[in-house]
Amino acid sequence: MNRFHRLEDYFVDPHGNNLEQAKKFLQSVLFMALDHAGSASTRPPTPKQDNRQELGDLFPVRGRSASDIESALSDLIQNSANPASPGWLGHMNSMSSIASIAGDIVAASIDNNMLSYEMAPVLTELELAYAKQFARSFGLSSDAGGFLVGGGTIANIQALMLAREDARRRTVGLSAQRMVVLASELAHVSIAKAVKVLGLGENGLISLPTDKSGRLCGATVLTALQQLEDENVQPICLVATAGTTSIGSIDPISEIASIARKRGIWLHVDGAYGAAAHFSKAHEGKLAGIELADSITFNPHKWFFVARNCAFLLLNNFGRLEDIFRIPLPYVRAGKTSNIGEYSIHGTQHADVIKLFVTLQMMGQEGIEALIDYGFERARRVRNVVRSIPILELLPNEDLNFVLFKFRLLTENQNTAILEKASLMLGLEDNIHMTLQKFKGETWGRLIPMSPFVKDAVLDRAIRKIQRVVS
Repeated sequence: MNRFHRLEDYFVDPHGNNLEQAKKFLQSVLFMALDHAGSASTRPPTPKQDNRQELGDLFPVRGRSASDIESALSDLIQNSANPASPGWLGHMNSMSSIASIAGDIVAASIDNNMLSYEMAPVLTELELAYAKQFARSFGLSSDAGGFLVGGGTIANIQALMLAREDARRRTVGLSAQRMVVLASELAHVSIAKAVKVLGLGENGLISLPTDKSGRLCGATVLTALQQLEDENVQPICLVATAGTTSIGSIDPISEIASIARKRGIWLHVDGAYGAAAHFSKAHEGKLAGIELADSITFNPHKWFFVARNCAFLLLNNFGRLEDIFRIPLPYVRAGKTSNIGEYSIHGTQHADVIKLFVTLQMMGQEGIEALIDYGFERARRVRNVVRSIPILELLPNEDLNFVLFKFRLLTENQNTAILEKASLMLGLEDNIHMTLQKFKGETWGRLIPMSPFVKDAVLDRAIRKIQRVVS
C-alpha cells in the first residue's frame, strides 16, 4: 500500500475489502515499534538534541505513502524519550507492559467513547467494576466507586471541586467566607492548579512545611487549622500525599484522617504513584488510613506499568457525585449502568480500561505485587551502596523506591555542580538518566528504579560514575 487513493483506504473496510492492505500497513508499523522497544537498551534514555531532524511538512496537501509515514514514525521514535531503557532512573514514569500495548491497539481499533453506556456498553460496566474493586481494595465503603480520568491532575482537580461543593452544602454561610485547601509543601503541582481552577484565589492553597523526611506532621496541620479558625477562614480539604513527586514521601494518612474526621473536613489522598504500594503485602502498611479518605487519586499508568493514560478518581461515597456534580446527557439514551460522562469532568474519553484489563489479566495480583516489590528491593540495594560511601549522604526517607543523595562536607554550590556533572556524564557515557531534585534548599541526586530490567550492573555503573566524578 504505497499511497492511499480512495477515501475508503483511510479506514479498515467493514466489509473486509481492504483487510490485507490494512494488515500490511499496521503490522509494518507495529513491528517497527516493537523493534525499537526491543532495542531500547542501545539508545539513551533521553534523546540527544543534535540528532533531531526537521519535522517536515506537518499537514501536506497530498497524503504521503505508507513507507514515507513509517520512516517519519521511526524518526519520531528515535528522538523521543526512552522510558523502556534500563537506565531510565530519573522519574516515576514506567515502561509500558506488553499487555497494555495490546490493550491500546484494541482500544483504538474499536474506538468506543466512554462518555456514555450507549457508546461503550460493556466497557462502561468494566470501568465501573474496576473502580469498585479498587475502592474495596483500599478499604473504602460499600457505597464507594469511581471512574478513569485523563491523569492524576484531572483526578485531583475534580476531587477538590467535590470537596468545595460538599463543604458549601454542609456549612451555612460558607459562601461569605474565604475557602482554602491545606496540603504539604511537596504536594503535586496539580493541587495548586486545582485551587486556581476552582477560583479560590492566590491564597487558596496553604502549603504546610514537612519534616526532614518530607512528611506532613499532624501537629503542623492542627496549628494551621487553629490559625484559620482564628481568622474565620474555612478549610474545605486536607490533602495527604502518598508518594510525593519530588522525594517519594508518604504523609501519615491515619493521623491526618483523624484530624479531618474530627473537624468535618474532606480528606483527599493523592496516591497517584504511591497508592500502588497497597498491593504489596510487604508494604501495604505504608498506606495505613487510606480507607478513611473521602477521595483517592490512583494511577495504574505508573507502578502497574499500564501505558499512559490510566488514572482513577475513587470516591468513598459515590452518591455524593449524584448530588453535587451529575449533569444528565440529553443526547444519549439511558443505559443499564451510569453514564460516566454525567459524573466526570471529561466528556469524550478514550477506553483506557481495556489496557488495564489486559494488563491485570496477564499479570494478576501476584505479578503486580512482584513488580512493586522489585522496585523496593532495587532501591534498597542502591541505598546500601550509598551508605558504604563516606562522602555521600542519603536523604532519610524510604517510604517508596526513591533514592536521593548528596555530597557531604561541600558547599551547596559545590554539591550541585558535582551532581550536575555526574548526571551529564551518566547520560552521555552510560545511558543512565539521573535527575536532580531540590529539597529543603539543597540539591539531591535522584534515582527511582522501577523496571524489571534495572539489574545490578546498571546500578553499580551509576554509583561508580558518581564516585569517579568526585575523585
